[in-house]
Amino acid sequence: MGDALSTFFEAEQCAISRSDNFFGALPSMTALALEACHAYLHGEKVAIGVLTQLVLCDTAPAYIQEIMAFCHSVGLPVTLQQIGVDIAHPRWLEEDLMRVAEKT
Repeated sequence: MGDALSTFFEAEQCAISRSDNFFGALPSMTALALEACHAYLHGEKVAIGVLTQLVLCDTAPAYIQEIMAFCHSVGLPVTLQQIGVDIAHPRWLEEDLMRVAEKT
């Protein structure tokens, strides 16, 4: 948990100062572009990112369900809506998606 917390603050400071991160590159601005997510903790956003990565990597659905069940059991979000992103809302499609595209 401490590592996740320090990673969050490192990423935030690199983004603010537009400095390279630990890997020698600029951090992704995607998360910072989603204003709806700012109220949520780093770990909550990471949980969504992990689930997204599992889907994009064509992971077995049963394994994804197992990870989702774990996240749910410890109170982590498993949907974008649970971190303030309502992709069904027209504003998301028109404004937020373009903001994310411009920042990345």
